Amino acid sequence: MNKINYLFIGKDPYFFNTEKMKVDENAEYKNIQLKNYPTENVAFFPYYTDGKRENNNEWLNIVTFRRIIGLLSKKQLSCIDDFHTTFQKKPEQIAFDYQKKGVYFCNLNEIKANITKESINSLIIENDNKFWEIDTNTKVLCFGSDAIKYFKTKQLYKNHSSNLGTFPHPSSNNYNVFWKHYDKDFNPIIHNLDIDLLPPTP
Repeated sequence: MNKINYLFIGKDPYFFNTEKMKVDENAEYKNIQLKNYPTENVAFFPYYTDGKRENNNEWLNIVTFRRIIGLLSKKQLSCIDDFHTTFQKKPEQIAFDYQKKGVYFCNLNEIKANITKESINSLIIENDNKFWEIDTNTKVLCFGSDAIKYFKTKQLYKNHSSNLGTFPHPSSNNYNVFWKHYDKDFNPIIHNLDIDLLPPTP
């Protein structure tokens, strides 16, 4: 049984088609995959399907990843920053280094499908005949409303809510000001909220 110390939860893999229930075959980039992992894909961590872009270290162009890796490294990053200079390794190696410490990044749609047993003290996940345990000491960090709502309903986290972190999703269409601390390119849409433009009530 593998122990999960930290679990980062996203929503779906990159370019996931909810109607076809699979990732677009022609996606510009996809989630990396690691052996002995609770889910098929590693959430947030990408690779480019175009080998040239992969070799050019362009991963910080992907907003979701830029924000997550900025949060993890406590750095404010830009798409023009040189990834290799900053981290000295590829996203796959970073994810693998976290894995060795019991830190996993999974998407909600995949983790839900792989939970095989629940109790008030644990959740058991199975993938490829291997097992992982989320217990009372596991810290779960949920990104986005779907992940937050799901884990808040679990008895394990009703009893241990201090181990449940909730965050806005790091995708490019999320303008929560939290991400400006980790994304130099954060450029929110400013709403003027001018209710004086509303028509009179009939």
